[in-house]
Amino acid sequence: MCGNIYGEKILILVERKALQLKLVTFKDAEHFLSRCETWLLDRSDVHNILYSSATLISRESPVYTGPYWFGAIEDDNGDIVACGNHNLPDGLCISETPESMSEAVHRSIVDAVGVPHRIMAPQVTAKWLAKRCSKTSNDRGRFQARWLTYRLDELIWPAKDVPGQLRKGGVEEKDLIARWGRAFGEEQPAPVDVSDFMLRKLSEGDLYVWDDVGAKTILSLSGRAGKGIRISGVYTPPEFRCRGYASAAVAALSHAKLSSGREFVVLSVTDGNPAAGLYQRLGYRRIGSRDCFLMDK
Repeated sequence: MCGNIYGEKILILVERKALQLKLVTFKDAEHFLSRCETWLLDRSDVHNILYSSATLISRESPVYTGPYWFGAIEDDNGDIVACGNHNLPDGLCISETPESMSEAVHRSIVDAVGVPHRIMAPQVTAKWLAKRCSKTSNDRGRFQARWLTYRLDELIWPAKDVPGQLRKGGVEEKDLIARWGRAFGEEQPAPVDVSDFMLRKLSEGDLYVWDDVGAKTILSLSGRAGKGIRISGVYTPPEFRCRGYASAAVAALSHAKLSSGREFVVLSVTDGNPAAGLYQRLGYRRIGSRDCFLMDK
């Protein structure tokens, strides 16, 4: 500490010791959540997918299989600064990670499960890990997409009055939903078979339809995390587009969830997708982004 006693202003310099960081790994999802759940739920809008995948794994959901990896970065005060997990089919999903700890994460994940087939993280972290994995294996990181995350706290109803209504999908629509799921999967990058995903949502009661003399748009609910919930899988076949069906469906489902006690709704869309404008007009605001890299053989 030093001061200048000859001037009117005293400049005080305080040397601060940088906090030391360490990587901690967990043997399973239960231990991971017992340590990281509070941190994840503090920003469950940004970390919705990371939290919900760990929760489903802890409940032995057939959606996810190993090899698993669960890790967190802590400072020497015991505070969490980042965390992530690896599973199939998602690959490695991790929050923004301090650059000084990126190498430790890389070594730990490769030692535990090998080079992940897919990396999903905020831009700097995802790019660093993909490049590092490429240097230490025969795999090559290929950028697939940037996913933008949006959050809604208060709905703005569409100005256009759209005919039809929101309802839950019916078992008798299985063939149609499977067909639309396959078409959606061909349009949008996904780590899962979208047709299977849609059919699973149908069986769980989380698949919704905008009905205007028949189904025109489908969408689903996912990621019940703390005070929020996630809308996913919004799809309208080309022949029914530009009529406001998707906007009406997302608005109606968002309103239903907010009215039932959820504080916010989140959804993700790929960068450049014109649907982003639709969501923003409903009151969704961008809160983050994640880059997806595929590790190709």
